[in-house]
Amino acid sequence: MTFLVTGAAGGIGRAICETLSEQGHGVLGQDIVAGERVDADLVGDLCDARFLEKLGDRLTSTEVKAVVVGHGIAGAGRLEEMCVNQARRIMTINFESVIRLWDLSQRQLEATNGTFVVVISQAGLVGEAGNALYCASKFALSGWMRGVGATTKVRLRAINPGGIRTPLLEQALHDMAKARGITYEQFVEMRYGTSPAGRIAEPAEVGDLVAIAIALKTPALVEAAITGGEVLW
Repeated sequence: MTFLVTGAAGGIGRAICETLSEQGHGVLGQDIVAGERVDADLVGDLCDARFLEKLGDRLTSTEVKAVVVGHGIAGAGRLEEMCVNQARRIMTINFESVIRLWDLSQRQLEATNGTFVVVISQAGLVGEAGNALYCASKFALSGWMRGVGATTKVRLRAINPGGIRTPLLEQALHDMAKARGITYEQFVEMRYGTSPAGRIAEPAEVGDLVAIAIALKTPALVEAAITGGEVLW
């Protein structure tokens, strides 16, 4: 089987590609920048109509059976210091682009009894101080998937990781610590020191969970909040 993974140049997306490839699946990697796991002809913007048309043709020609959404951007910071343009960019990339990808792939996935997986975040389940806009974009995804889950034959899977060791998280933690007026080290200890695993999880753990989620045959929406690191819900 062949799967599409977006955000394949990032820490989590790359790990998902590696896990699925190791299991013998064909993987199409997409991202807005080039990367080791990104197909050369799938470097493009998911909010660009021309690129989406090309991506749609590729999905059809390769009979993709699952789409895994692994892209996204951070949005941490003091809300009063962030502008409307920043809010719009976060919502466009983290939420709107996922809807566009769904519209592009829904018909094919319904015809092939396929799976649509979205790596959301624990920030789509609980609010986080100093991270309001990011939470808003992820809460939007969680609500949207619950709504769509009641109307489609596609198997929907929502993955809600806690802290995963990626450059995206590192920057977000620095920004949240700054918003609270404490050091990065203090914030990391406060946030992860008492979590079940007492640590930040690794990207490969998310890759393993995505593989399990795709393999599940249940037709209902599955929401998974366990990451091997922190679980807040």
